[in-house]
Amino acid sequence: MRTKIYQNYEELKGHTLRFGDVVVIKDFYDRDLHFMITKNCLVSRELPSSETIFDFIGVNDPLDFCSRHYGYEPSPEDLFPCAKDCDYKALTRLVVAMMCYFQGEEYSSHLQLEGKTLKYCDRLNFSGLMYRVTEKSIEKISSVRHGKVTVFDLALVEDKKTFCEECFQYHPKEENCANLHDFEALTRLAIPLFQLSEGKSIPQDCQRQ
Repeated sequence: MRTKIYQNYEELKGHTLRFGDVVVIKDFYDRDLHFMITKNCLVSRELPSSETIFDFIGVNDPLDFCSRHYGYEPSPEDLFPCAKDCDYKALTRLVVAMMCYFQGEEYSSHLQLEGKTLKYCDRLNFSGLMYRVTEKSIEKISSVRHGKVTVFDLALVEDKKTFCEECFQYHPKEENCANLHDFEALTRLAIPLFQLSEGKSIPQDCQRQ
């Protein structure tokens, strides 16, 4: 089968990677890094053997990052946390996340979100801490210094379950997560979180309990 080269998320969207395909992922410096798909991970001839793409896109916990996108715990023994052999759907999900890591718009105030709907991989700047919109939640961009401070911690939200239910306008299937690709619900969540972190009052239907 002919090797395919995917330059970005738009080209990869709707496809599943296969052995030998090549993907292009941008790093901190907007450089194009090329990776070949093997049966369980990504390999590069451009990076030193002691470094991986995670070092160049700011992922401090590759094992956790891969776990979330594989949907299971990868092998921790290798430099690159491996998917199960020939699980190309899992590798595709991982590559999509990497390709989108530096895409999207950045918002630092609820005022900037007025009349807009968040998109996958938009960035939210809460008091200098960066969060990213995933397919169903708002997650912190990895940082050793600040650990796993959630956006709810910043906004001093104690009853996260009720807060999310009122903002999403339905009962979430997963803790703190909207339905898959429900970016309108995530926007309804982000606006009051911004307002809380800015010390402003919030709409009646999204008040803290």
